[in-house]
Amino acid sequence: MTTFARMATAGLLSLAALATPAHAGSVTQPGETVGLAVGAPLPEGAYFVNTADWGCRNTSPESTCVGVTIPVLAWATPVFLFGGRVQLLTAVPLIEVNVDNGPSTSGFYNPFFAGQIAWDLGNGFGFSYLAGFYLGVNTGVAFDSTSFNQRFAVSYTADGWTSPPMPSGVSRRRARRRPSTPTS
Repeated sequence: MTTFARMATAGLLSLAALATPAHAGSVTQPGETVGLAVGAPLPEGAYFVNTADWGCRNTSPESTCVGVTIPVLAWATPVFLFGGRVQLLTAVPLIEVNVDNGPSTSGFYNPFFAGQIAWDLGNGFGFSYLAGFYLGVNTGVAFDSTSFNQRFAVSYTADGWTSPPMPSGVSRRRARRRPSTPTS
């Protein structure tokens, strides 16, 4: 075996040893950021916004309905980093789940804490990077595990428009316990 082949093999084995399992899936409710210009920086100050959502889906033989309310507290600080405004966010979602002709449950979902840097790119465009985590809690509707979440977003807010956000993100979660089944 040549020196190059040995070095390549050692490098690949080293990378394989560093690999950890990743779990795909969103920890956020679909549509959670619709209507919010999450890519644009906020003017300096403290903000409160609440997003709510209710929906049902067929989970044969019954349907399952989920109600979510996500109160968010945001602070757009006077601090700029790399030319972007530093913003701090926290949310404590509440969830209600029920199955037709069956049990229902409700409670707090994993609280969210994040830092964000948002840039005004000019001409109505904004871009942001958010990094935060969902704190594991032991409730009937939450995951008892902490997960890291990062997102990138672009927004357009000129000429009376607020574009739907174009977020892209990655979550990393080590699964420990799934939410329990609803009980009556």
